[in-house]
Amino acid sequence: MSSTEQKLKEYRKRKETERRRAEQKEILYYFLSLHWLKEMILPSPQEQSKSAKVQPEEEEEDEEEKEVEPEQSETGFMFWYYFGLKLVLWVVLQAIFIELEFGSVFFVASCLYFM
Repeated sequence: MSSTEQKLKEYRKRKETERRRAEQKEILYYFLSLHWLKEMILPSPQEQSKSAKVQPEEEEEDEEEKEVEPEQSETGFMFWYYFGLKLVLWVVLQAIFIELEFGSVFFVASCLYFM
């Protein structure tokens, strides 16, 4: 094998490992950012276009409303996302305070806060 072939082989191997790392980073970001949950909750654009084809008469009347709907659904998604994060944080803090034997104090204080 010549040095050029060897360099080409090393280059291809390096590019393949870079591609794999990029894919792994994408997958990790996809799960950590909860995009999978967003896809489950919100309908895909294809499903929205199918429902638009079924009701063409209402399409003319609701053009302005359709522009607002994605923003509302994004807001709804973000609400549940942050609510879930707050709930997980509260449960973790509750567990920590139970270990410190202040669980009932934390629970009563959080009940007063929510009231």
